[in-house]
Amino acid sequence: MEIGGTDVVIDGEGAPGESLFIVSCLCAHWEDLVVQDAEADSTVSARDPAIGAMREFFVYRDPESFDSWSKNGATPDNMGAMIHVLLGDRTTTFVADGAQVEVVRALGRTVIARRESLCGRRMV
Repeated sequence: MEIGGTDVVIDGEGAPGESLFIVSCLCAHWEDLVVQDAEADSTVSARDPAIGAMREFFVYRDPESFDSWSKNGATPDNMGAMIHVLLGDRTTTFVADGAQVEVVRALGRTVIARRESLCGRRMV
């Protein structure tokens, strides 16, 4: 599937529970979102604990957006309805398009602040 979009990369090792944290933050933006593991054909709800084990996944605005991407790939109508998340060993990358680029930039800042907060607590 051709995704395209803009990469927003956060350097550093992820914190525990980062994938669940990312999805919970995106729920404030997309109430009806669904999540697809990159190795799966179907989606799970935002509250599914399986998200905690995902290292690469797609977050869709709603089930209809997932259906559109599944059937048509990226189109001008659905490109802003999906965010690709990759949790690497030394970086976290968000791939988004359109207005979602600013959303993931803000999300990146939130993720960094959480990491710093967790690190500070562990050091005390």
